[in-house]
Amino acid sequence: YSRAGITRYVETLGRCIFTDGDSPRTLHTVPIRPLDHSGPLFRTGDYWQAFELAGLLLFASNNVVKADGRLTMGMGTARQVRDHFSGIDKELGQLLLKQGLAGNQSEQPAYHLLVSPQWPHQKIGAFQTKYHHKHDSDLELIQGSVNALVAWTMAHPDVSVHLPYPGIGCGQLTKELVAPILRPLPPTV
Repeated sequence: YSRAGITRYVETLGRCIFTDGDSPRTLHTVPIRPLDHSGPLFRTGDYWQAFELAGLLLFASNNVVKADGRLTMGMGTARQVRDHFSGIDKELGQLLLKQGLAGNQSEQPAYHLLVSPQWPHQKIGAFQTKYHHKHDSDLELIQGSVNALVAWTMAHPDVSVHLPYPGIGCGQLTKELVAPILRPLPPTV
């Protein structure tokens, strides 16, 4: 896992492989094992109060980078994060561009999970639920983002992660559709 880049992983032969995103070299691997937990803990409350308690606060995101190099963060918690942390949209957009993971109308690569390069000092990360900000959230994309988050929490088991319920609200999905996808998340989320 690289704090300076995108968490990339590949599930292969029961192992999760982390690379630094700048090269294909493997940084380390983590065995994938069945998690012994009751799933994520669901709570309601203020997003910014959760920030005080979280080791990592995630927001639902897409992968559209504007012409000025900024990740599109115009709605929901993404907008709140953009307004709260000046320049975070530029920082994350530049990471996506550098990795070749910025999307547009015709190209839709996925990054799934993007943690600020300044983590743990800046404890913000993007949890991809959409390819394009104008489209509805995508269940398969959320599944990939859940897998990436499970891998991240395995590498950081003592970090409390706060994630707004993904895909609902601006994503136009229902909790009933998304809930089964969230079951693999550990209780630290």
